[in-house]
Amino acid sequence: PDFPDFGGVIRDESSLFFDAQTKQNFVLIEGIHIRHFNSAFWMGDYAEANKLSQAILALPSSKNLKVQTVFHTFFMGLIAFHMYRDGEGEENLEKGEEALVKMEVWSNCSAANHINKLLLLEAERHASMCNIKAAKVAFQGSVRAARDYGLVHEQGLA
Repeated sequence: PDFPDFGGVIRDESSLFFDAQTKQNFVLIEGIHIRHFNSAFWMGDYAEANKLSQAILALPSSKNLKVQTVFHTFFMGLIAFHMYRDGEGEENLEKGEEALVKMEVWSNCSAANHINKLLLLEAERHASMCNIKAAKVAFQGSVRAARDYGLVHEQGLA
């Protein structure tokens, strides 16, 4: 099927991506990468998600805060702590902690949307540092906060 808004030139996502690259439409390129990043995250393909994250962060459009920026940062924090625990480098601990710092700022602005994410990242950091008791408390807090604010999909992550 053709997409009439694009004059019938865009037939699928690959064509759309090529068109965006040709026109240097960084917002559209970022959007396509974000979609693939989210799919890789939810499928547990953290190596692919990490690769896509690097491509996203290299785009000028990624410097502007958007809703997807929050989720990208959150998911990358989870991935980074996971990769660190799997022995894939100290830089992953640093990436996880960077995500945690950003989430602290955002949770101060909107606790309802961010406190459960902050607590989950804290739990992952504690788990990465082998602090099991603190991790358990933070995991439970994340579940409780997600439930209290009606974020069922994020309750399942914790």
